[in-house]
Amino acid sequence: MTARSLLVSLTLLLASTASAADAPHAHPSAAPTPVEGPDLRASATVDPQGRLWVVTQEHGRVLVRRSDDAGASWTTPVVVNPAAETLDPGGDARPKVLVSAGGEVFVTWTQALSKPYSGAIRLARSLDGGRSFTPPLTVHRHREEITHRFDAMAFDGQGRLFVAWIDKRDAVAAAGATPKYRGAALYFAVSEDRGATFKGDFKAADHACECCRIALATDPAGRVHALWRHIFEPNIRDHATARLNPDGTASGFRRATTDDWRLDACPHHGPSLAFDAEGTAHAVWFTADAEGGVAAYGRLGAGALPESRRRLGGKFAAHADLAVAGRRVAVAWREFADGRMHLRAALSEDAGATWREQAVTSVAGATGQPRVLARGGSFLIFWHTAEQPLRVHALEAAAAPPVAAAPRYDLRGEVIALTPDGNGLIVHHEEIPGYMPAMTMEFLLQGAKPADFREGQKIRARMYESAPGEFKLEDIRTESPAPGSAPKKGIEHDAFVELGERAPEFQLLNQLGEKVGLERYRGKRIVLNFIFTRCPVATMCPAATARMISLQRQAAEREIKDFQLLSISMDPIYDTPEVLREYAEARGVDPVNFQFLTGSEAAVRRLLAQFGVIAEPSENIWKHTLATVLIDRDGRITQRVEGSTWDPEIFLRLLQ
Repeated sequence: MTARSLLVSLTLLLASTASAADAPHAHPSAAPTPVEGPDLRASATVDPQGRLWVVTQEHGRVLVRRSDDAGASWTTPVVVNPAAETLDPGGDARPKVLVSAGGEVFVTWTQALSKPYSGAIRLARSLDGGRSFTPPLTVHRHREEITHRFDAMAFDGQGRLFVAWIDKRDAVAAAGATPKYRGAALYFAVSEDRGATFKGDFKAADHACECCRIALATDPAGRVHALWRHIFEPNIRDHATARLNPDGTASGFRRATTDDWRLDACPHHGPSLAFDAEGTAHAVWFTADAEGGVAAYGRLGAGALPESRRRLGGKFAAHADLAVAGRRVAVAWREFADGRMHLRAALSEDAGATWREQAVTSVAGATGQPRVLARGGSFLIFWHTAEQPLRVHALEAAAAPPVAAAPRYDLRGEVIALTPDGNGLIVHHEEIPGYMPAMTMEFLLQGAKPADFREGQKIRARMYESAPGEFKLEDIRTESPAPGSAPKKGIEHDAFVELGERAPEFQLLNQLGEKVGLERYRGKRIVLNFIFTRCPVATMCPAATARMISLQRQAAEREIKDFQLLSISMDPIYDTPEVLREYAEARGVDPVNFQFLTGSEAAVRRLLAQFGVIAEPSENIWKHTLATVLIDRDGRITQRVEGSTWDPEIFLRLLQ
């Protein structure tokens, strides 16, 4: 899918899922539009006694209610700000509520100021159990009329209150500079006196997305972590995470998702974050792939690639939230279908390894964003809608049916070869409208044997994604007789280097413009693959690169020495050393032991053939297969893994 068609798809997605609660803006420089109809932006929390608290906003006032019976009834709303304020109309700019262990109630919201996208982070607290609130204060010291928006709150293990927000003071200060300052910054402040005063303002990171909510969560050690949409060079809107410390520093900054979403606009979809008792971070976020918008879940491990990543719902799924209780993880999202907005959920009993989905409810008309709440060992979903205001739904594992079958797509193509392991087919297929461009890729088979097919044979089949990045064919029918013998394994055997054989020599350029050859790395273990930087399919080259980055970081953590990671571009005309350097730097790659290589077209074509990787140019993309190999200290190939969804642990064990 081209960047233009992807942007069109996302525009349609945002339009179909928008409501009075969160109407998207067409461009980051446009002024927010007033909310029409009921204001459905709301948040909810559970206090230490298991009571529910919700915060809503109506006609410039912020209101708090409590429920002692899991949402069956609510107390009379208490006005937090007696003097009405102009409230931020952004869809992700909902008010927030937290209740401390001592019973104090804290509420934050963003007050909209007169200039476009300007705002102030406001806070009020109740010291009498929510019966009344102190006069609101502005959290940040910086008072210029610029962006201070998308507030988030969390307590650390010592009861200190952290408030974070998106701030544009650095972008304003850098106006006219070259290169242009990307996005905004993430700032935070800390209160050690139950919200009476704050220390700050502390900058956690530059280049945060301007229009997406921040997620804050506290780990079992009592440390506060932030997850936010970040703008990596040149304009990649993936996510980053860092720990916010009470002394005003931020540590452990790293890229958290590697979807490689290049978008010069505001997605208006922030992430959510929660930690389980073992300290594993679970997250949901919004991104895009070849099909369009993607609501995604994953565990944020030590590597760059989220673990157990899975897509939530279909292409109109959006605004997911999650909560964790022990090893149980609950996720909820809303999804537009058949003229109604549907609330769907998924529950995992094993820390996100396996899931069961269920439909919760559906409504017509405007809706807010769902909130998932952990209450003891169970989960509740709060969803504020025009049709069903202040509604709370219980999420029960017993009621959850099995996950719906993956969608099927009609495929027509030509058999190119068996996969190198002989367990699947390499097929060049036609475009699958609305889902995938024409390309050559690997497939596993359902109900058929790869050996039954012949090179050059035309086939029709039903294709589906059996696992993230893994595709299967079923109901396979031949459209032409076999023109010749059985397909060869991989590509031509006289070129293909088998396991145990020496890897071919080469002379290429790395991303620094230095000439390198295989001899340079003799004595080291080498993990090598082929990618190209313009690859538009998130589950292909971007996923392969993310796994290499994860491998590099995990190897460093385990203090593994004497190894080298190499990614050779199959698109050497476009992927010059300069392009590869930008690609590597945008992903935080350490060039000491991870290098991207390019060279003459003839040299790259020869290596592709020798390593058994099929790559065919088509306009601005390459129809290709993927493989990753391990070369030992003597230059022999000792491991080969097909595709892009391999586990870094495979190579980590061998490197150790």
